[in-house]
Amino acid sequence: MFPMLLDVLSTSGLQPSTTTEGSPVPNDEITAFFQSGPCTTPSSRAVQPVTPSRSLRRRRPPLTLPGEQRVRPSKSNPIYGLVDGAKRGSERWEVPRKVPKLTILPTWADCNKKFNEKLQSVIRLAEEAADETGCWIYLAAQMPTGRNEYTHFASQRLRKEAPGPVNDMNAIAHKMFHGLVNSRRKDVLHAELEVATTRTDMRKLNEQNAELTRAKDDAEAVIQGLRARIAASGTVSSSELQAILDRSVSTMYSS
Repeated sequence: MFPMLLDVLSTSGLQPSTTTEGSPVPNDEITAFFQSGPCTTPSSRAVQPVTPSRSLRRRRPPLTLPGEQRVRPSKSNPIYGLVDGAKRGSERWEVPRKVPKLTILPTWADCNKKFNEKLQSVIRLAEEAADETGCWIYLAAQMPTGRNEYTHFASQRLRKEAPGPVNDMNAIAHKMFHGLVNSRRKDVLHAELEVATTRTDMRKLNEQNAELTRAKDDAEAVIQGLRARIAASGTVSSSELQAILDRSVSTMYSS
């Protein structure tokens, strides 16, 4: 502690006093110095907390459990599987995943936000790879929602050496994504129409069931009235019985 204290005093211009044995002890100036506020030497400065980003961040499962030895994914040991769709020419390119495969986010709003974040990172990495290696790179991507135009990137060397084919690839990508978005919208519209038709049919069926229920209640009321009349008079003529039945049938079909 004393060497650090001496460093602080030397930078502040204060000199410690010593006892007869030669041990340094704080004097009044030193006491006032420490009472005036906290030390501001580089070693005593508090580390400012880092504010977390508000972007959508999902916690990925830990690569290893506590106490286990970390295993690095590799081509010979693809513990999380291989990237799906990676090829070199017509042959599959075995690229091991570094993390477990993620699932789609719960809402399209989350997906659109994550798409913008991820694609910016992908484009930055693509430009860095093109600048460092001089390779030709072209990529294109689009969200199924089609809220924005499709995203595409072509490296500087590719644009310079093959401007015509780059324009052709842009036209092909635009046509492909435009068709996919329209197809999805047609599917969504068709599904919505089917749902609306089903709801209409269900409403009609419910109305018919309600009419049958009312007719059944009316018939039950007529029967109860007939039973009460028979119990009161003891007898009912055939003509009166037929009239009651006719009224019952007429009531059922008119409801």
